[in-house]
Amino acid sequence: MSGPRSPTGATRWTRWRRTCGAPRRRSSRWRARKRVSRERGAGSGGDHAPGAAGAPAGGRARAAHGRGVRAGDRGAERGGTPRAGGGSGGRGDHGGDRRPPAGGAGVRGGAAPADQRLAPGEVRPARAVGGVARRGRGRRPVVRRRRRRVAAMSAAHRPRRLLVVMPSWVGDCVMATPTLAALRAALPGALIGALVRPGLDELLAGLGTIDTVHADRPVGMMGPKRVAQRLRMQRYDAALLLTNSFSTALIARLAGIPVRIGYDRDARTLLLTDRLPPARRRDTAPYSRSATAPDNWAPVPACAYYFALAGRLLESLGLTSAPMGAMSLVVTPEQERAAHAVLERTGLLAGRFVILNPGGNNPAKRWPAERFAALADALVERDGVRIALTGSPTEADLLEAIRSGCRRGEGVVSLAGAGVTLGSLKGIVRRAALMVTNDTGPRHIAAAFGVPLVTLFGPTDRRWTTIPFEKEAEIVADPTLAEEEVANDHPERCAIEQISVESVLAGVARVMGRR
Repeated sequence: MSGPRSPTGATRWTRWRRTCGAPRRRSSRWRARKRVSRERGAGSGGDHAPGAAGAPAGGRARAAHGRGVRAGDRGAERGGTPRAGGGSGGRGDHGGDRRPPAGGAGVRGGAAPADQRLAPGEVRPARAVGGVARRGRGRRPVVRRRRRRVAAMSAAHRPRRLLVVMPSWVGDCVMATPTLAALRAALPGALIGALVRPGLDELLAGLGTIDTVHADRPVGMMGPKRVAQRLRMQRYDAALLLTNSFSTALIARLAGIPVRIGYDRDARTLLLTDRLPPARRRDTAPYSRSATAPDNWAPVPACAYYFALAGRLLESLGLTSAPMGAMSLVVTPEQERAAHAVLERTGLLAGRFVILNPGGNNPAKRWPAERFAALADALVERDGVRIALTGSPTEADLLEAIRSGCRRGEGVVSLAGAGVTLGSLKGIVRRAALMVTNDTGPRHIAAAFGVPLVTLFGPTDRRWTTIPFEKEAEIVADPTLAEEEVANDHPERCAIEQISVESVLAGVARVMGRR
């Protein structure tokens, strides 16, 4: 294999071998010198012959030389008759003394002269090469560079460069911030990078727990390879996969990251070096008492789910992590200016305002629009606050339907067409007095900034996304559901339409300190 030469004279094949640690290939000049040396040894009949005791002959004969006894004399030592070729095993041209007979015929594999044979138990003297007595070189062991690097990583106490593969959803990404804080506290001198979906880099902007953010997505069949090529240049020592997907584990493997820690899910067992088994209902209390779907995954809060991976990494390094802390986000100066501009255009700078977040990726998790409108009227009339409706650009029609359904429409503002980005949303949420939301991403942003929350759950179980936040009222569709049952298994009984406006208003009074 060859290719165009670089200015230094090395071919692409040579550069590839040096980079990837391919087995060493002997040059033609080396092979020529070796051939001349072999011919000289064969012509002189001296100790430099290929079958002499000073050089390994191969097969079992090589092991016999290490003990100082020629393989051809084993039979005589046992009282038998040596083989004609002088060897005791393998092929005739590899087993014993290949020096030419006394007549000088130079036949390979012939018996050595009697005066040159070793007596049983006798050790041939080492030959002198360059003034130093040496037994025989043999072949140098081939050690691949990749193997050396992995061994060095396992012997190190702490990784110098750590990659954290972040979840793809906004709420899950926020729930992973306690894990980032624990890693930064335990590895203060390490470089911590985060691989996120494009757009989520605005969400994590300003955090001091990460040093660099890689915003990329493996789109298409060759997407994982393309992302891995960009990460390979960073030379990460370890990867912590907070995601459960096969593609992210493949990216870490193709990027050449030697240590890859994640949950054993989505058929990616062989791509991980350290695997954690996810909890199943049959093995987890209180779900083990239920006969419904015992093999399904147990509802584990996402914050604890991610934090367990960090604990596994730190445990392997002989470190202990502090208890899980609160979620945290930062508003950068640019994001603060963008949020101020949005609030100024919508007239929300003066006075208090409450955020209603009626959207969500799953339509089944959306509280009905007419009930959000009734809630908005009640808050405007009772508390004298203004209402800000937030949602993604695709939810503009939903926000407009809620605003038009309010009796007090002058106090309700839709932010769908106000140019709100994920970065400016952080600054807007931080100034709110309260948020009433479905179980979706802005809920976790509000909790990260300490904004009081009223969250509506249905038909999914609230225990999937339990967060370490005290100023939150969780409103579930069916409070009478047994604790060993999971709401996801009872979609009709736990439908979000079962939640009334009165129960939401009671939750608002509870978190705002009114009884």
